[in-house]
Amino acid sequence: MTHVREIALLLDYNDNYAKTVVDGVARYSMQNNWRFATHRGVPSVTFDQLKVKPANGVIGYLSPPVVTWLKRRNIPAVNVKTDFPELPACSVLTDNLEIGRRAADYLAGKGFSRFAYTAGPVPGICARLKYEGFFARLNAIGFECHELSVEEIPGTIQKDEKFPLAVLAAEDFVGRMVIDTCEDNGLRVPEDVAVLGVNNSPFICSMVRPQLSSIE
Repeated sequence: MTHVREIALLLDYNDNYAKTVVDGVARYSMQNNWRFATHRGVPSVTFDQLKVKPANGVIGYLSPPVVTWLKRRNIPAVNVKTDFPELPACSVLTDNLEIGRRAADYLAGKGFSRFAYTAGPVPGICARLKYEGFFARLNAIGFECHELSVEEIPGTIQKDEKFPLAVLAAEDFVGRMVIDTCEDNGLRVPEDVAVLGVNNSPFICSMVRPQLSSIE
């Protein structure tokens, strides 16, 4: 009888990135006789649930305490979140610097010459790396970039200004916050301010007018 390995997914399904991770894991699992630990039929568990019923392996958003617990029990794990880049575990990570660089190339290629970046309420290294990639690429091609809070953005824009501001938001929901804030202040999107998000979440990008452009 073929041994079935039970894998626990520690993921946040509200995050569109998690859905892309699951797509790849599901394809691999079909060829490797995996089953997934579930909670109420959903193939995702919390750390507390994992402690009650350990799995043969773990894939997910890992933190130092989780990794320490797994190592003590010799449970192999793969981290897929960049929040802790020095995590002592095998990691498959998003290249956030490259996201920033591609955003700069895209917006500059559209003819924009004024740029800003906002992390909004997104903390940590992921947002910082996107900004560093965005800033460095723009600087290399001769443009400046200012890091602003969502609330500061409308104050930097004059209505009917000849050169609109192009904003990279750290995540799609931050881009939506920028659009809402600008419209609340009588600014036009994208005529006065153009917004680019990250993650390409259909739930967020499609439910705003105009629709939010995003890097997947």
